[in-house]
Amino acid sequence: MIFLTIVSFIVNLVLVAWLCIAVPTSVLYAKRLHHRGSWWALYVLGLHAACAPLYFRMRQQPGVFFALSRPLRMAYQFLALPAGADIPLSAKIGRGLTMGHTAGVVLTHLATIGDYCVITPGVVLAGDGLGGAPVIGRNVYIGANAVIVGSVLVGDSATIGAGAIVIRDVPSRALVVGNPGAVVKQNYRRSFHDYAKEAGCE
Repeated sequence: MIFLTIVSFIVNLVLVAWLCIAVPTSVLYAKRLHHRGSWWALYVLGLHAACAPLYFRMRQQPGVFFALSRPLRMAYQFLALPAGADIPLSAKIGRGLTMGHTAGVVLTHLATIGDYCVITPGVVLAGDGLGGAPVIGRNVYIGANAVIVGSVLVGDSATIGAGAIVIRDVPSRALVVGNPGAVVKQNYRRSFHDYAKEAGCE
């Protein structure tokens, strides 16, 4: 009985420390990097930003540090689990990412996302199984449930429509919709974003 009481106390203490220290700290760190979105989105983005540099450095060191990178990755995955997004530590994320909701967001471990992009629920950036992974430019909007597969380069300020399946490169400032994704408009400018208007866009 005493043992169960002690275990319960320790578990509650850990949960309180996580909710009162780890989560707010991660959210504040994400805001410093100009990330925007829901509370859970800021939490997982801040956690990723804090852990990823250490993970990369440990992976580059042979011996003990390389071995310890695996427990770090497992701890990160456990802590990020409540957010509902699968964002590996090895994925590269730029500043100012907007992620309103985290549900169903899955990134391959080799994905690269540029600065000031927008990712909506259900977005999947998938590898091709051969080492290829999507590279997303700056100021790219990716609509809900869109899937980008393989060694695809998405140019700056492009817009990927909801539900699009993208398997080919996307030019800068292009609008892509459909399955398979096709460019339906060049020099497309989203009327709702608050970034500087790109020159030459309609």
